[in-house]
Amino acid sequence: MTNRIGKQILYGSFFVTFILGIGLLIYALFLTPKPSCSDGIKNGREIGIDCGGKCLPCEVKALDLTIADKKIIPVSAIDKTTFLVRVVNPSVDYWVKSFSYSLKVYNTFDVLIRDYRGTSTVPPGGERLIVYPAEDFDPIEVKKIDFEVLDKQWGSIDEYVDPGIKIYNVTTAMQGKRIVTSGFVRNTSANLIPILKINAAYKNEKGNLVNVSSTVVDELSGYATRSFQIILLPGKENIVFDKTDITTEIQK
Repeated sequence: MTNRIGKQILYGSFFVTFILGIGLLIYALFLTPKPSCSDGIKNGREIGIDCGGKCLPCEVKALDLTIADKKIIPVSAIDKTTFLVRVVNPSVDYWVKSFSYSLKVYNTFDVLIRDYRGTSTVPPGGERLIVYPAEDFDPIEVKKIDFEVLDKQWGSIDEYVDPGIKIYNVTTAMQGKRIVTSGFVRNTSANLIPILKINAAYKNEKGNLVNVSSTVVDELSGYATRSFQIILLPGKENIVFDKTDITTEIQK
């Protein structure tokens, strides 16, 4: 009797061990969450948490864009408002191939009245001006703006190709009650640029950015040169004309 009970216990132990082994195998093969690049755990062949191995290089994961300026600029002469955000890429080894953003505008009651959405790029060690000039909002009704980068795609500097946009012969002068910035833009590549946005950033004596305006050049053919003109209705800023900076952005 004792031998029989001992055999039953032994066989039962083997059976239980077998069932547990099958269960663990099924869990490992089919139920265990597989390592991913967004699970917040250092697993698989990752060097750090969600980076290295088959994921993004850890040095790229640590990169981020910097919001250097975020301004609400009244265009009081025509009861409109300009919104400006300056986005800086602090890395000289990587560029932002694409990023999407949200620029939210709130009124004096903290109610969201506009949510601008867009995409752009930033070159290595460069910056991008996000500009919505002379939008149809009375300055006294606008309280604040929030800016959020929603998604970023980084690329090595080895992948970066200069778009070949050259700006020259730029002048800024007062014409009546307007500030007018004029110049020429040349496409040094063979590629057609469907839409090119040109921004003029105006600064004060201390070099601080105080106002901005834009224009758009359509259908800039390869190797073509076009003139452009940017008009600004100034406020009370002390703008120094020879400190005007010009930036360009190819829009899709």
